[in-house]
Amino acid sequence: MFLALALALLLLTAPTLGAAAESPPQLQVASSAPKAGEPPPDPREPQFVHMKEMVIPVLGKTKVKQFVRLFITLEVPGFGAADTARSKTARLTDRFITVLYGAVHDDAMMSGELVNITPIKQKLLEAGWAVLGRDGLTDVLIQGISHQRQ
Repeated sequence: MFLALALALLLLTAPTLGAAAESPPQLQVASSAPKAGEPPPDPREPQFVHMKEMVIPVLGKTKVKQFVRLFITLEVPGFGAADTARSKTARLTDRFITVLYGAVHDDAMMSGELVNITPIKQKLLEAGWAVLGRDGLTDVLIQGISHQRQ
């Protein structure tokens, strides 16, 4: 058994007859340095952090009237702020869902069956500032809203 393993190892690692031994492949590391002629990236350049879809039920007197789905992206001021926002996603999601649950049941937040975007966006921005600070969050961008009636 030992002889069979040694022979298999020898056959797998030995160069083929008449061919030069190949050097092992080299690990290529991507350089973060700018290419020649390119300016370095601005560390304060706005970055965008995509949140998971948020689904909020809108309750009627006896049942769920509809589900509102929101697709939210955070605009943050730079790479460091983006990393911070990603690391605090759980806290942001908690705050956003808390605000959204309250907002969809507030008459000022709903326009009939539809979401009134301006006050929702302001509430989400304030909730985001509570987690990331005013310097850590530039804007809350609502990328889409869908309503599913029950």
